[in-house]
Amino acid sequence: MDSPDTQPNKLLRTVTAPYLSRSDSEMNILSILYGLGLVLILIPLLPFIIILWSLSFLRTTTQRMFGIK
Repeated sequence: MDSPDTQPNKLLRTVTAPYLSRSDSEMNILSILYGLGLVLILIPLLPFIIILWSLSFLRTTTQRMFGIK
């Protein structure tokens, strides 16, 4: 445990040099390409997703109307 006379806000010097941040443009490009790939995959699947969602919506609506579980 620390003794009561130590200062908790004292600057701690380490052996490593200070880190200077920079823009990580390589990762930005990869994430944009990854996102574009996902969009290109999902656009052709969008009509099927809409059809499945609408069928599911119609099924739950008719079940509620007629009281079917």
